Amino acid sequence: MTREQNNYFLPLLLALDLVSTLAAYALSALVACMLGACGHDHHLHAAIGLQLSWSTYLHIAPPVIIIPLLLLVIAGGYRYTGTRALRRIMQPTGTAVAVSAFCLLGMQLLYPAVQEARVFLLLFFPLAWLGFIGGRLLIGRIIRSAPLNSSLVQHVLIIGTDESALAAANLLQRQCPLGVSLAGYLSADPADVGRTIGSAPVLGTVDDFDGIINSKVVDGVLLISGLSDTGAIRALSMKCEAMGVDFGFSASVFTRRGAAVATERIEGLSAVFLRSVALRPEKLFLKRLFDIVASAALIAALTPLWIIVPVWIRRNSPGPALFHQERVGRHGRLFTMYKFRTMVVGADRMVDQVAALNEMDGPVFKIKNDPRFTGIGRFLRTTSIDELPQLFNVFKGDMSLVGPRPPLMSEVLKYLPWQRKRLSVVPGITCLWQVTGRNEIKFDEWMQLDLQYIENWSLNLDFKILLQTLTAVLSRRGAE
Repeated sequence: MTREQNNYFLPLLLALDLVSTLAAYALSALVACMLGACGHDHHLHAAIGLQLSWSTYLHIAPPVIIIPLLLLVIAGGYRYTGTRALRRIMQPTGTAVAVSAFCLLGMQLLYPAVQEARVFLLLFFPLAWLGFIGGRLLIGRIIRSAPLNSSLVQHVLIIGTDESALAAANLLQRQCPLGVSLAGYLSADPADVGRTIGSAPVLGTVDDFDGIINSKVVDGVLLISGLSDTGAIRALSMKCEAMGVDFGFSASVFTRRGAAVATERIEGLSAVFLRSVALRPEKLFLKRLFDIVASAALIAALTPLWIIVPVWIRRNSPGPALFHQERVGRHGRLFTMYKFRTMVVGADRMVDQVAALNEMDGPVFKIKNDPRFTGIGRFLRTTSIDELPQLFNVFKGDMSLVGPRPPLMSEVLKYLPWQRKRLSVVPGITCLWQVTGRNEIKFDEWMQLDLQYIENWSLNLDFKILLQTLTAVLSRRGAE
């Protein structure tokens, strides 16, 4: 329901953003010329000055206009068009504008003409941001001013009267897009009928559904609690379908923990997925883009090591410089992980001989003073230099810079069901385990840290872990 309302205003919002971008372009160009930044006489007639200023920066107009609008889509700037909170407007629009400014100002190195437009760009981005904010505030104002009987207001009937139902009602009224009105509640307990929960009454029980729909304005029904029988839920959804009323349900009806709900329609197939891991595709795209750029830059910057370390390993111990091992990636995908060899050739076949020395609990195998290390192997391991070839895994897409460490299949086969959730994301070179003590913590705590990362993932968290990894590597804390 709220998505349809958002899409209803989407063309208007796109038009407002385009108009505000063009207005910011025109005003910034004119002011830059008046300040003498474009080389024209600022005493020219206003109409001639405007025309000259537009033509002066015409060579960078396409990226200046298109990039902010494209990044608004990626940053979520077209969600919740009627939001009440200014913070929820400023955050995605500010992110899009800041990244746009970084990209365009950074183009000075590759595109010298941009350097001549620095004054123009410094004026343009703040004005564009104000325009984006203003357009969203305008649409929010339109929705807020709509009367209750307007088609812009969606009346929702909530099934359930417990704390989760009240929380859902508060969320709809306070945090979701404006234009949502609570029609009331339906309860499974007849004793609740007539009382008021929050700001809305309990209109009846689930058995009174038909009569309430006929006597009240109801655009959608939201099941939160009170029904657990799948047959009853299906019957209620079919009633809503027959009456032309939207029917929705909370993921908590089917799962104990809140899951993200996604709908898919492929021709005649309609399906609802309860996603235990809610990761937004556009942010995953940015994560992958960062992995490609960062890994490529590091591979190039570390070119001397790709020559020195292999020679050093071969001089110290006979055998190949690289160690290849099959690891388990996202949802069981197998890939070959690369490392600089730190142990004697055939060390993986000597596990039974040193099994009694294992210092880790659970299915993992690690020894602090492993007798299989070569002369320089311990140094490579404690400095984490042996992990550097995994940058090529990151560039290929098998791994990410940040993510749960990729396990062996022999370890995965011993996982408990809840521990397999760590395989729901792309594995990484570093993770919370790496920066929280590594081999100094127990296996279950390690798994909990991975789940904590998955459930709270964000790009900011990735950057935080990368910075903490530098400290952990330099201190060699917990490294084996």
